[in-house]
Amino acid sequence: MTQNTEQKKPSDKRKIVWIMNIVVAVLCVLAIVCHFFPPVWQINLTYTITAEQFEELTKDSGFDFDANDVIGEEGKPIEISVALNAGHVLGSFSAGEATVDNIVDSNVDNIVVQLGGTLNEIAKSAVKSVAKNTVKNEVKENVKKRLTKEGEEMSEEEVQQKLDDLGFTDDYISEKTDQIIDDVFEGGKDIDQVTENIMDTVDEVYKDFRENSAGKEDLEEFHDIELSEEDKAAIEDTVKKTLEDLAKEDGTIDPDELIAELLSQALDAMGNKDKNPDSNNGNDDETASLGIVSLADGESDGSSSQEKLAASLKNMLNSVIGDDIRSIAVYVFYGMAGLMLLSMLPWVYVLIKLLVKFLKKDPNPTVKLAVPIWLGWLFFFILVAVPTIALWVLQMPAFADLLASVPYLSSMSFSISSLSCISAICALCVFGISIYYIVVRKQMKKEAQTPSSGNTNPSVQEEVAVSEE
Repeated sequence: MTQNTEQKKPSDKRKIVWIMNIVVAVLCVLAIVCHFFPPVWQINLTYTITAEQFEELTKDSGFDFDANDVIGEEGKPIEISVALNAGHVLGSFSAGEATVDNIVDSNVDNIVVQLGGTLNEIAKSAVKSVAKNTVKNEVKENVKKRLTKEGEEMSEEEVQQKLDDLGFTDDYISEKTDQIIDDVFEGGKDIDQVTENIMDTVDEVYKDFRENSAGKEDLEEFHDIELSEEDKAAIEDTVKKTLEDLAKEDGTIDPDELIAELLSQALDAMGNKDKNPDSNNGNDDETASLGIVSLADGESDGSSSQEKLAASLKNMLNSVIGDDIRSIAVYVFYGMAGLMLLSMLPWVYVLIKLLVKFLKKDPNPTVKLAVPIWLGWLFFFILVAVPTIALWVLQMPAFADLLASVPYLSSMSFSISSLSCISAICALCVFGISIYYIVVRKQMKKEAQTPSSGNTNPSVQEEVAVSEE
C-alpha cells in the first residue's frame, strides 16, 4: 500500500505542474498581447486655465465678456490625454519622422472630443457674460445720459453709485440674463428671439428702478424713468449686432461651436506667430483675424467648428514641433520598441518552452520562470513606474518653488498609464506561482537524478534528467 502511494506521488505532482503551466501560459499570452492594445503609453494631463490666461487667449475675439465670469476665480480644469499605441511605436521604423505627424493627428482628434464637455460649459458661461455685459453697459450709458445735466457730466463712479443704490449689481444682472441664455442653449432660439427677450429684460430693469427708487429723495431721477423709443431702438440695435457675432449664418447660436471658434482663432494666431515670428510687427489683430477663415491643411469653410479647432490645433503643434524634435522623437520610439521587445521575449520564450514540453509529453514539464519575473515587465517599469515615482517626488513641498518658477507648470498635474501594467501584474502572479513551482521543480530534478523503486528503467531516468529544462 505504501509503495503504491509513493508511486503515485510523481504523477500527482506532474498533474499539478501541468495545471500551473496552463495558468502560466495564459499569463504569458496576456503579457504579450497587452503591448499591442492601446494605450501602450499614455500621459494624462489636467491643466487649470485661469481667467487671466483665458482673457489673453481671446483678447482679439471682439467679444465683451468678463473672463472671471467665464472661467471663475479658481480657474477651470481641463483634462486631456495623449496616447501612443503599438502602431505608432513600431511604425517609426518605416514612417520615420512622419510618425510624429501621425501621433499629432490621432491625438488632436481625440483631444477635441475630450474637450467637448468643458468647451460647452465655457461657451455657455461666455454667452452669459456677453449678454450680461451688454445689458449692463447699455443700461449704464443710458442712465448716465439721463443723469447728465447741461454742462455737468457725472463721473463713472457717481453713476455706478446710483446704480448700486438701485440694486443694479452684477448678481442682479446675472439673475436677469442667465435664464435667457439657458433658453438659448436648450431651445436653440435665433438672435431675433433672444434680442426680444433681452429687451424685455431691459424693460424689467427700468421697472425695478422705479420701484426701488420710490420714496427716496436721493434717487428722484428714477421715480418715473422710462426708455424712450429712440433709446430702446439704439439698445436693441447694439444687442442684435453683438448676438450676430455669436450666431451662425442661419441666425441661431450653437453653444458647441462658439468657443471652438474662439480657440481656433487664437491657435491660428499662435501658429502663424511661430511660423513667422518677425512678420507681425505688432499687427496681432490682423494675425488673429485669420482665425477660422484661414484653415490649416486646406480645411474648407464648410467644416464644422470642431473640425476647424482640430485643424488649428494641428497647425499650431506642427509649427512648434521642429525638425530637431522630430528626429529625437524617432530615436525615442526606437528605444520604446526595443523595450517592448525585451519585455515580450521572456514571455514568448516561456510560452514556447511550455508548448514544446506539452507536445513532447515531457516527463519533466517544469520550466524556469526567473526571466519573465525579472524582465517581463521592463517596459512598464522604465516608462511608467519610474516616471510616476519621479512625478510623485516633484509634487513634494520641497519642489514647490521649482515648479512655481516654470511658467504654466504649477497649473498642471500629470499621470502616466499603460496597458503594459498587465505584464507587471502577470509577472507578480508568476512570482506567486513560482514559490511552489520552484520547490516542485527541484523535487522533480532530484527524482530524475535518484533511481526510484517504481521506475528502474535507466533510459527513462536519462530522459527525465535531460528534459529537466
